[in-house]
Amino acid sequence: MAKSALFTFSSLGVFAFVVSACGSSDSSAIFDGGGAGGIAATGGSAVTSAGTNGAIAGGGNTGTTSGGSTSLAGSSAGGASNGGAGGTVASSGNAGVGGVVNGGASNGGAGAGGSASGEFSLTSPDFSDGSAIPVAATCATTNPMPAMPALNWSGVPAGTKSFALTFLDDTRLPSPQGMHYAMWDIPAEVMSLPENLAAGSPPAGVANLAGAKQKNPFAARYLGPCPNNTDGSSDTYAFTLYALSQEQLPGSVTDVASVVSAIQAANPLGKAVLTGTSDAKGTLR
Repeated sequence: MAKSALFTFSSLGVFAFVVSACGSSDSSAIFDGGGAGGIAATGGSAVTSAGTNGAIAGGGNTGTTSGGSTSLAGSSAGGASNGGAGGTVASSGNAGVGGVVNGGASNGGAGAGGSASGEFSLTSPDFSDGSAIPVAATCATTNPMPAMPALNWSGVPAGTKSFALTFLDDTRLPSPQGMHYAMWDIPAEVMSLPENLAAGSPPAGVANLAGAKQKNPFAARYLGPCPNNTDGSSDTYAFTLYALSQEQLPGSVTDVASVVSAIQAANPLGKAVLTGTSDAKGTLR
């Protein structure tokens, strides 16, 4: 009686190996050598097979272990996985595109630095959002007066006819100690304020701010951070710029708190916030 044995190996393909032995009823047929090893599957998996049953002189040869130049795992050489560079304050940072690493796409993160396109944003070249406010802008300065940081904004809401700016110590609110400074009736075409803005209402010598007004609890000028915390902690401050649909802030104002109330009553079209911290110690001036 004829006997046959069927061995099938499959990995991204099918390899069939058939051995036939004829004319013997003895199940222990003698073979000089084992069956040949299977061909490696794509990707480099080793496949082996031994000979058929019986007295086998030697096991099957090990299959080749070398796969193709590129396995199913994918190319091992990935592209750049870092995010793209951040855009300007009015445009978003591009997303970096990662290469294929071991078969999986590795996309880069969003680019740092840019804000979303069209977003109303407030920035300063003197400090970044959430970082320490420069000493020169606080009561710890060695200068005669604290210098207001430069401010820039973009992504202005449609219909804006003027801006109003407040500078508050969020850690102290709602105490009057949190009400540091306000500026309002800033013309709609103005998109920045210079560093060390001059005192006066309007600020002295600044042509495009001829109609603007400013106030702190003591005078018509900027008042910097001065928390004087004895435990060494910092207060958190916020410059907040409001876009208004009126050319002038309606109502009368007598202090910073009344400016804040008038701004809210004017139903701002939008606001942009820049925060900073300070642990300055000194004298308010």
